[in-house]
Amino acid sequence: MISVGKSGPVLAAFLGSLLLFFTGISPSSAVPAPDHGPANTATEVTLNKPGLGNIKQISAGYDYTVALSQDGTAYSWGANSYGQLGDGTLTDSADPRLVDQPAGVKFTDVSAGLNHVLALGSDGKVYAWGDNTFGQLGNGTDTASRVPTVIKQPKGVTFTYVSAGYDYSLALGDNGKAYAWGSNFFGKLGTGSWDDQGTPVLIDQPKGVTLTQVSAGYDHSVALGDDGNAYAWGANQSSQLGDGTSEDSYSPLLVKQPAGVKFTQIGSGYEYSVALGDDGNAYTWGIIFYRGSDDSMSSVSSATPKMVDMPRGVSLSEISAGANHVLAHSDDGSSYGWGNNEFGQVGGGSTVPFVSTPELVDQTGDVGFLQISAGGFHSVAVGDDGNTYAWGDNEYGQLGLREGTVRPQRIEWDIEVTDVSFDGVKGTNLTDNNDGTISVLTPALPDGIVDVSVSWTLNGVVQDPVVYVDGFTFGTPPPPSPKGNVFYLLNDWESATHDLAFAYGRVGDEVFVGDWDGDGYDTLAVRRGITFYVNNELRGGNADAEFKYGRMGDEVLVGDWDGDGFDTFAVRRGITFYVNNELRGGNADAEFMYGRFGDEVLVGDWDGDGFDTFAVRRGITFYANNSLRGGNADAAFRYGREGDEVLVGDFDGDGYDTFTVRRGNVYYINNALIGGNSQSVLVYGLATDKPYVGDWDGDNIDTLAINRTVR
Repeated sequence: MISVGKSGPVLAAFLGSLLLFFTGISPSSAVPAPDHGPANTATEVTLNKPGLGNIKQISAGYDYTVALSQDGTAYSWGANSYGQLGDGTLTDSADPRLVDQPAGVKFTDVSAGLNHVLALGSDGKVYAWGDNTFGQLGNGTDTASRVPTVIKQPKGVTFTYVSAGYDYSLALGDNGKAYAWGSNFFGKLGTGSWDDQGTPVLIDQPKGVTLTQVSAGYDHSVALGDDGNAYAWGANQSSQLGDGTSEDSYSPLLVKQPAGVKFTQIGSGYEYSVALGDDGNAYTWGIIFYRGSDDSMSSVSSATPKMVDMPRGVSLSEISAGANHVLAHSDDGSSYGWGNNEFGQVGGGSTVPFVSTPELVDQTGDVGFLQISAGGFHSVAVGDDGNTYAWGDNEYGQLGLREGTVRPQRIEWDIEVTDVSFDGVKGTNLTDNNDGTISVLTPALPDGIVDVSVSWTLNGVVQDPVVYVDGFTFGTPPPPSPKGNVFYLLNDWESATHDLAFAYGRVGDEVFVGDWDGDGYDTLAVRRGITFYVNNELRGGNADAEFKYGRMGDEVLVGDWDGDGFDTFAVRRGITFYVNNELRGGNADAEFMYGRFGDEVLVGDWDGDGFDTFAVRRGITFYANNSLRGGNADAAFRYGREGDEVLVGDFDGDGYDTFTVRRGNVYYINNALIGGNSQSVLVYGLATDKPYVGDWDGDNIDTLAINRTVR
């Protein structure tokens, strides 16, 4: 196959790029200011315009882009010849369009392939749209779809991870098994046969290994096992399977990794594969190339994983594989690119056809990228300022811009506020202030608290209104209550009325609880990217300490690891734990391996000795360890049900941490490390609240807090 207007074959396997995620930026919205005014009098108020400062994930397809917002709404732009934009048309668009999602369904993840898209739904189903020539939509037909359609998942299995490839799809199930469907050219489905599949079938997994990531490429696939090893199958003409040969395989083969290196992320491109090592380095194998119009070729190649020559001191935290270019994100927030660059998709500011060693992406000003995604001949990113950025080829509008660019450029969203109403009564004198805000005169309503509703359009398409519940008060306002990212704290396990409420951080922050200053009171910290903001009091406002630690994608754990009365952080990568005894960046104070990939990790003082250690949960079985080491657990027992949310704390003040499980808004408290019935039950908050546990009042008893977004 030859692509039109591009050098060389259709280079489409970026599609297998690892899905990258981040904690998120809060939506660009705030309550009206002021939020109260005299009764029966018009008051001028100012509001932020609705917008897309809340994109949490972006995925670059071959010549189109899909973005997912914090509220589960998907947007798309670029080429649409197969309906891959999912808006019900076949019309290309340089402007973002709403994907026509099923009523009531929010998407939680998206993956853009050559001409089809996969999305995980909030209802536990997987949706697909676009090209279906080889059954890659997984619905048992070969008919393309211009809107999301449900794939036929195996009975009793929920998919938790998806990857859209050239003309096929991969997924991971909640049963620990991997699945594939679509074209099986070169055996890239990994099923042990050469047959295409119109619905998901099991991949022939390596014995004793659970796959934790999968990446669908052009004609080969790569996966990461819970043993830290990479496995690959499919075409191998350029040694992209990494086994040191050029023989195709229809079953997974073990990639020959460098000695002592475990992989933590993987991706697959056209005829190459890339992985991130637990040493912070990137490794590639196969061939990354550029072929000129005169058939001359520039390339880098290797038959087994070869470490990429990054600038000195750079440690990587994320990778994304494009068709023939790679993007990598470093711990310090900078990004790098290498490979095919004929359209400037590497992002360094030039169109030198091939970049053989990584060069710095020319990021805008002091904007850092929270997520990157490499496509066919373009690249996209989400910035820490809440904006989306794009660079490279723009033939079909896949950048969301009016022309191509060789360095990241912010995508502008055409947003128009059409109406602001107060309990259904329209305001007047609606004005766009051209600074991201709007002003409006309220109607003259009697005493009372009213909802404020903002109607708006995106690129001319009507969106759901933004509603501020109890957003404006006519007459004397009640005492102010916190809004935004609000925490409601209880000081006992009997009352259903909170003792303290305050707002802290941003919606979407990753929140941690600990005694950071050793005063006996637990407080909050939040994480954005790899930056931690620590607060020593239960209040809003600025953080008391700020530092960077770990990498994007790390699982962060909190505990008093050395028994000094101060809680600090540890990070987990795969099954390796890196423990730090101070609130600082830099190297860890201790490092060890424990448990298995896929374990749920919990932290507590299980034996009352003043030192926090780890426990892991598999299903409903808990394995507790009383020292910071690997090896066998010191205690094992079964408690609760699969699907329970587990909280850890000293709930009775005896010095021993135990478990509480949550089902909806019901909490079952257990004061011993045993199975059986709970000792007490508390009903509190909403099922949608995020719960935390801490000793908020210094009485040595851990109690509940809930986090809720209040508009």
